[in-house]
Parts: sequence; structure tokens; C-alpha cells
Amino acid sequence: MVAVIGYTLLGPVSAHCDDWTADLKPQARLLLAALIMAEGNPVPRWRLAQVLWDDQDDPPGGLKRVAAELRGRLREVLPETDPVPGSAEAYRLDLRPDQADVLRFRAQVKAAWGAGPGPGPAALLRSALREWGDQADSLFGGEPLAGLYGGWAESIRAGLRAEYRDARLACLRQDLLDHHDERVAGECRRLAAEPASRREELLIEYWMIATYRAGRRVEAEGIYQSALVSLRDVGLEPSSRLSRLAEVIRTEDPVLDGPGNVGQWTGTTASPASTGRPMNGKNVTVNFFNNASVNGPQVGEVENLIVHASGEVAMDAPQTGEEKGEEDGEGEQTA
Repeated sequence: MVAVIGYTLLGPVSAHCDDWTADLKPQARLLLAALIMAEGNPVPRWRLAQVLWDDQDDPPGGLKRVAAELRGRLREVLPETDPVPGSAEAYRLDLRPDQADVLRFRAQVKAAWGAGPGPGPAALLRSALREWGDQADSLFGGEPLAGLYGGWAESIRAGLRAEYRDARLACLRQDLLDHHDERVAGECRRLAAEPASRREELLIEYWMIATYRAGRRVEAEGIYQSALVSLRDVGLEPSSRLSRLAEVIRTEDPVLDGPGNVGQWTGTTASPASTGRPMNGKNVTVNFFNNASVNGPQVGEVENLIVHASGEVAMDAPQTGEEKGEEDGEGEQTA
């Protein structure tokens, strides 16, 4: 039976199989992470050099040495194969998507975004979130690529945390539509224990609505006042959307009395992208959970989803240094 290596990126980067875990140095772990994010597709040598040396000049033969180290460690359980095939232009990792936690997470999230109305998308998202292990009490999913540094690692880490946040908020939105008010209020309270979470207006909005509908108006107003402090601590003011919600709660407007009315409330207000909060990455709109009978933006419409290159780069970029004309055939594979 051929051994199957599992790969972890949603935490410390590792390669493991049964009782075996690869002993990898930081640069080999960084190379492994870059190849996993490319989903088994070839990544140009020039791009991998940028990842490893953060756009600085890479040492002669440096990428070849790191790739040989990674290959050698993986061959401890795959002695008859080449787990890191290389050529003069690129390297890739020989893997299936189900071998890596980050790829399983992304596949389930993608399936949820494309699903139709109903509770099915939320079930897919909750399954995806479980790939992050015991980091469930964070709105941002913990620390993917833990211990790795540099521009590429920081960018991927921020993007994955944003993807986790968007999926988590979408689950809360469905629970709110299903009128699980106490559940949503309790989960939001736990998530808001992380200081940065108190500046995520959609989380604060859901928390306020759930708390108010659970019969605790004064507490819901207090959540808003606490959010004001958190936002102003970083030089931001609440959006008109959040301020309007506070007024609706203060006046006990019946617009929040039921799940359908909650949809009408959020459908007539600005989207999360208008809050003025600084976001990284490219702004795209993901329409999700279209089962609320409202006109306009759906409740919980997720925007500002970070989009990564994740190794999908052009193969015809100019090559420098060791990439020029260097072949990586059988000689390196035995290194």
C-alpha cells in the first residue's frame, strides 16, 4: 500500500503520515506552502525565489538546495517516487487536493458559494470551518502558516483569515434567518472576545439583532456603545448602517421582530463594504444564501473577499540567476 502524506497549512506548516512528521527547516516549509497553494500546478522558479527570499537576490543554487531538502524529507515515506518534480522552468508538488487541509477548506467554501437557496450552504461552510481544528472561537480562524515570515506568507495568511471570517459570518447570518437568536448572540459574544473582532461591523450587527430579538434591548444598545469605542480607538466612525440599526433597536422598531423582517432591514441598508474599514486585497462581491425574500442586497452579503494569486502566475516571465537555462532532471532528483 502506497503511503499518503497529509499536508497542514491552517496552523504550523507540516507534512505527516501516521507517526511520521517531516523535519523541515523554515525555507523548506515555505516552499512546501507555496507549492500546496498552487494545488499541484507548476510554479515558476522565479516566483518561488520571490517567495523564499522576499524579492531579494537569492543565493546561487539556493532554490535547488531548498527543493532538494524538501524532496529528500518527503522521500522518507515515498522512496520510489519524486514528490517534488522539477524542470528548468518550474517546480510542483505531487498531491491530490484532499491531501491538504487548506485545499479541502477552500473546496467546501467554493461549493457553498455556488449552492442554491436553503440550509445546505451553511452545512458545507461549517464542515469547511472544521478544517481549522480547535481554532473555532476566533472570527479569523487562528494562525495559518504559523511561524513563516515574509511578504508572501503574510499575504496568504491574511487572505486565509479573511476567507475564514467570511464563511463564519455567513453561518451566523443563516442562524439569524432561522431565528436561532440565543445561539447567534452567544457565538458573537465569544467571537468578540478577540479585540479585532469588535471592529467587524457585520459581526456587531448580527450580535445586536440577535440580542435584541432575545429580549435584551439594553444589552443590545450596550454592544453598540462598546463597538463605538473599538472603532474610534483606530480612528474610525461607525457606518450609517450600524448607526441606523442602533436607532431601530433604541425605538423598538418592529422591523426586527422576525426573520423575514430582519432580511428586509439588512436588504435596505448599505453593504459591509461601505463601512470605511480598511481591507486588504481585491474587492469582489460574493452573493451567498439567497433565500431571504427581499429586494436589493441580501443579508450577510459578503464583500472584500481577499483573492490570492496562490501560485497561478504566468510561465513566460523573465528568468534570472539559476533559472536561466538550468535543467533539473534526474541529477537533482537524486540530491
